[in-house]
Amino acid sequence: MRFSESLQIDISQLNTSNDYYKQNNIIMSQKFSESLQIDISQLKTDKTKLIEPKTSNDYYKQNDIIMSKKLSVKYDHSKPNSILLKSSIIKKVSDHETKEVVQVQVTDKVAKIQRKSTIIKNIDKLKQNERKIEVLRNKDDDINKLLQRTVNLEGKLNEEIMKYEASQDKFISQFKDGDVFIDLLQKELNEKTGKCQVSEDNLTAFKNTLKNKEELIEELYIFQRNLNNKLKNNEEIIKDLQNKFDEEISPLNSKLKNKEKFIEELQNKLHEETKKYQISQENLASLNNELKNKEKLIEELQSKLDEEIKKYQISQENLASLNNELKKKEKFIEELQNNLNEEIGKYQISQKNLTSLNNQLKNKEELIEELQSQTENFKKETTSAFLSRIQTQHVELGELVNYVGKKHNFDREGWLLMDNILEKQRNAILTNDNFASEELEIIRQKLIDYGLTEEEIRDILYKQAEKTKLDMQLKSMIQGESSSLNIKNDQSNEHAKNLLSKQQIVQKFKLNHGLFLDGYSIKASKKPVYIEDGKLNISLCKEQPFIYTFINDRDSQINSLSFNSKNNDVNNIKINKSLQLLDMCINFPVAEITYTADLSESFESFMDDNEVKLYEMYGHLFPRKILIGGKLFIDDLKSATSTQIDMFKSFLTWVYDSAKYKKTIPFNNFTALKFFPKITTSDGENLNTYDKLTNWMNNLYQKNSDIIISYNNIVPISELRFGKSSSSVNEMQPGVANFKEKLSLREWVKDSVYINLTRWIKEFRLFQGQIINKHLELENSKKTAVNFINVPNVNSSDKLYLEMIKPITTLEDFFKSNNVNKFLNKDMTLLPFIKNSIHSVNLSYEDYTHFMIKCERYRILLSKADIKPSEEFEQAIENALENMKPFTFLQDVFDNYGYFYPLNIVLGKSLKNILPNSSLPFTFKKMESSFESLTPFFDNFNVSYFLTKKGSIIEKDDLPKWIQSINNDLEIIEFDNIISLYDILKEEQQRSINIILNTQNNNKIIMTGIVDLEDLNINNTEHYKRININPSFENGKFEVFGSIISNNKKENLKSEFFVRFGLYDPNGFSAMIKTLNKNSEINITECYILWMITGIPSELLVFSPRNRELPVSRIKEPITLRNDDSDSNYSIEISHQLSQGDIVSINIHCSTTNYEPINVKLIGWSKNRINFQILKPIYNNSSLSNSTSSIASSDDGEDSTDSLSINEGAIIIDISVCILSSEYESLKIDNKEKGCHSCHLNLIGYTLTEENFNEKLSIETVANDEIMNTV
Repeated sequence: MRFSESLQIDISQLNTSNDYYKQNNIIMSQKFSESLQIDISQLKTDKTKLIEPKTSNDYYKQNDIIMSKKLSVKYDHSKPNSILLKSSIIKKVSDHETKEVVQVQVTDKVAKIQRKSTIIKNIDKLKQNERKIEVLRNKDDDINKLLQRTVNLEGKLNEEIMKYEASQDKFISQFKDGDVFIDLLQKELNEKTGKCQVSEDNLTAFKNTLKNKEELIEELYIFQRNLNNKLKNNEEIIKDLQNKFDEEISPLNSKLKNKEKFIEELQNKLHEETKKYQISQENLASLNNELKNKEKLIEELQSKLDEEIKKYQISQENLASLNNELKKKEKFIEELQNNLNEEIGKYQISQKNLTSLNNQLKNKEELIEELQSQTENFKKETTSAFLSRIQTQHVELGELVNYVGKKHNFDREGWLLMDNILEKQRNAILTNDNFASEELEIIRQKLIDYGLTEEEIRDILYKQAEKTKLDMQLKSMIQGESSSLNIKNDQSNEHAKNLLSKQQIVQKFKLNHGLFLDGYSIKASKKPVYIEDGKLNISLCKEQPFIYTFINDRDSQINSLSFNSKNNDVNNIKINKSLQLLDMCINFPVAEITYTADLSESFESFMDDNEVKLYEMYGHLFPRKILIGGKLFIDDLKSATSTQIDMFKSFLTWVYDSAKYKKTIPFNNFTALKFFPKITTSDGENLNTYDKLTNWMNNLYQKNSDIIISYNNIVPISELRFGKSSSSVNEMQPGVANFKEKLSLREWVKDSVYINLTRWIKEFRLFQGQIINKHLELENSKKTAVNFINVPNVNSSDKLYLEMIKPITTLEDFFKSNNVNKFLNKDMTLLPFIKNSIHSVNLSYEDYTHFMIKCERYRILLSKADIKPSEEFEQAIENALENMKPFTFLQDVFDNYGYFYPLNIVLGKSLKNILPNSSLPFTFKKMESSFESLTPFFDNFNVSYFLTKKGSIIEKDDLPKWIQSINNDLEIIEFDNIISLYDILKEEQQRSINIILNTQNNNKIIMTGIVDLEDLNINNTEHYKRININPSFENGKFEVFGSIISNNKKENLKSEFFVRFGLYDPNGFSAMIKTLNKNSEINITECYILWMITGIPSELLVFSPRNRELPVSRIKEPITLRNDDSDSNYSIEISHQLSQGDIVSINIHCSTTNYEPINVKLIGWSKNRINFQILKPIYNNSSLSNSTSSIASSDDGEDSTDSLSINEGAIIIDISVCILSSEYESLKIDNKEKGCHSCHLNLIGYTLTEENFNEKLSIETVANDEIMNTV
């Protein structure tokens, strides 16, 4: 190979600086060691030459060989050194060493030739002793020269070591700056690349010089040959001289030995220096490692730079996508504007239609007037008044709505809400739709958020209700059905069917009588004030219940149950003892009744001026309207805490909404509230439990009530005598002499933190579990997973905090991050299902930081005792557990119902901003503080705005205003104390799930079955039966065990038939049956195969529920069959201890046609070993049905390649052993063929009994097995 080619190959192989310097070290090490070895061999050669002088011919032959070897060695070493030089230091050392070595070699050879010439010239003078001594002295001088040369070599070695250490210091200084080193290295490589050609030319010149040296050596060889010829003539003389020389050289030999010792010491020093050199090499290697680390750091920095470039590109793409979204938003705004214009157009059209309807109404009013003219005078007056009321209601409603709208500065949304609530109120009255009433309540809450008061909304709804009723009556009058229009909705019709006749109602409630007040009760007057044949109007009451606080105060100066005859006002009569001082009473109005009629003749003709007599006969007051419903008197609230009172208020509201509006109460148990006040009805019934109160409320709204709870629009009797009808008292209640404050139910409970709990449950879907979505965030599942047993605690909160989060990208990071602190326990039972449910992960914001502002308002707190699985969730789990494919079905159940449930749910509002900042040293940080303290933090990170969940932008300066408005439209901002839904399941279901998941990957009974053999040919002695399974498996990694059983399924026919199984695939397997006794009288077509599949459920994805708890132990081992003709015994060691009663089933795999079918029989067992016998068949001529030749050639697809092998006459088969525990007696059957649901375990294999127990199982058998297995 040419030098340039070698150089190119070698440089191409030096990929890194580490490789470069490693090769440099190798070259220098080889160079020093070779040079020293050559010098040492030189010394040994010279020593040999002095100690064992030979003939001149041999001497010169040996000299020729030494010179040729040295030249060969030096030449051979010059080539690789020239090729591998890569740095200036190596090249300098190599050039210097090469020149020095060549010079020393030439000088040495010339000196030796001169010495030999001197010996030849002085042969004639050898007889003279003086010449001989002089020659000896010359030899002694040579030895001294050799010693001097050794000293010189040692000095040169020290110099080279010092040079090398200096070079190492230089390298170390260069390593300190990786970048400078790389630049220098690049320049150095460029210089060396340029010098390679020069070094090649120098090598060529060096080769030419060597050729000249070789020619000179050849001439010297010729000269030596001539000298040899001369020496042959003088051999005898030399021998004589040699003898004498030996005698004289002996003292010199002793000196030489001393020199040799000295050389050995020098050699030891050389070894020590070599060791030092190796240590320096190790130091160099460590420096190379540091350089490698720096190179890795450079690569990492380069990769990070690439990542930052990619992030910048992603940010540009995100910016483009945001621009596209902005354009879409603009288009959406345009569409909204167009829709607004359309709505405005529709509104204008509706106004025109309204004008047209008004015109039609006027026409109908004229028609009504015409109809009224044809009726009696009484009907004319009534109709006129009715139309006047319609007109008045229309005007009053319009004025009221406009006044409220202007007062609260309604925007378009506000007017839409007003129109919507009026429409819903109208529909609720027309259809009595409970769902519409719920929607009405939602809109009412939104109007309250706009600033409307309860009183304003109540007035508007009342006006709308009156207007709707009048419109209904107007429509009915036009259609001629005015007699049936007092009640026009479903509930009203239901009540109307049960109402008494008008006269009976008047008489029952004494509607035409006055009210007589005796100071503690209200009684009907003795005589009627009005006639009975008047106008009766009964309608369902749309008003809310009213609360009257602190009733019947004895220290009060007011008693509404007493009447002052002098000024027709209430007086200061002391309250009767029968009126108890109570915390409150609540009126639940169901219906309102008004009655108008002419005054009775007796009342009109009463001329006595005695007011006392007037009041005794006709009462003190007359009510224009009475309310029918239920009244509750409540006391003992002072003993309760504020939280208990809040919960009672909420409970009362839930029961009321449930009874009246059919709303579902999401709680089953109220006993945990641990407080219930003293409650009494107006007729004296004591409601002392939550159930009694619930039943009373349901009966109130489902059955007719005949209790008057309030008298309204009251007129003094004395004014009626003179034709006056002004009301001086608005209302009066039985059992209530005075009260402190009157509140509607909504006003009473508005401050309770529990009142909105049912709405939150529905709005935030709190009955759903939580799943981990593809973004590794918790979100609601699709279906209801839990129900509440007890009412959760609700705590008010007023916290503001900032969260900084780095998004996580893997499920493992999710459970390792701070999110795991939100979990009450670290149970990962459902982790396999969770992993399967997450299909992809969004990595778009992997290196971004999420800044979130969260404002807490409420915390809903639960415990595990407060919740339970929903019935549908429990049933879905049960169905999945009973399925043959529980993994698939459980996965589906948890995907739909969730994996987790939070026991703490935080409500409030949140804002978010995403910034590209991946340098934060944490993945999650929470800072609770005030807004003012967070402002500098926002400035540091250049956060100028935030986004709501709906995408609205909130500027930083608008945050205080946003914080003040967070009571509206709350949202879930955090989950805490999260538990697994697995934890709330029943203990039995938990245990079943654990068995299915089988975390230890133990073998289990996957499936069992019984198959008839009716389709076999009775004339055959060997049979094949294909058995299909349903459902199919995921793969064919399973093992089958079984036996042939009798017709009555009670006997194992193992002595008559031998069966083995193979050809496994996901859809089934095959059974190979051999008749052991061909003279058997048993008809195989009347028998059955009992089979059992074992495997790892998580791999097959099928796991029958019928034998899941039955423990299984399975062993599979190769057995080498012995080549003798006799039956052989074998044993298998079991990893666990066997017990009497255990069932052992065996299957073998044999895949060669050269070996006939065999039978396996268990013959003994010990605590940890079973012994079985492989039996030779009774006969050899067999005919398999259903192509059994193909079966013999391939047993099962999974193990056919290694289940049996023939090696020099030895046959190896695979034997599988299944052991079933004695703790169980029966094996349940999956396919239930022929009505068989289970069978005894002993039908599937051999029973370990006391008879076949052998505590001292044959040691020879074990030893033979080991020997055979070894062979």
